[in-house]
Amino acid sequence: MHAGKLLNIKFGFGVFLCAILLAGCSLLTGGVRFPVWSLAGPLPEALVAGTLTNVGGCLRIVSVEHHVDHLLIWPESYTLQMVSPIRVLDEKLAPAAIEGQQVTLSGGESQTIEQLGPAVVQAAGSCGGPYWAVTGHR
Repeated sequence: MHAGKLLNIKFGFGVFLCAILLAGCSLLTGGVRFPVWSLAGPLPEALVAGTLTNVGGCLRIVSVEHHVDHLLIWPESYTLQMVSPIRVLDEKLAPAAIEGQQVTLSGGESQTIEQLGPAVVQAAGSCGGPYWAVTGHR
């Protein structure tokens, strides 16, 4: 089998699997995990500010000044753009966050992600908490 066809089959299966799982899917693109969750029910509205930072393939919001260091769990309508610097795009394909730049995100903190479902836990992989379930950006 041609290597290009094999890659397409593997990628197609990954997309199919993501479609089945819906929330919590993560494409490991360029070694960067991108866990997502399905916005449902009453949404948290707290704000967190800091710098979008890639720490060992885990996208985190970090602020030394405010003692913030959270793994970000993105809305499922957001996408990861693997350019330099890394960008996270919202549902309108506008930049929601850019690696190395300051960002303010709405959402809520969690010490665990189990309540977001097993698919989110799997998507986060070895990226540890605390966690910030993103609901939007400012």
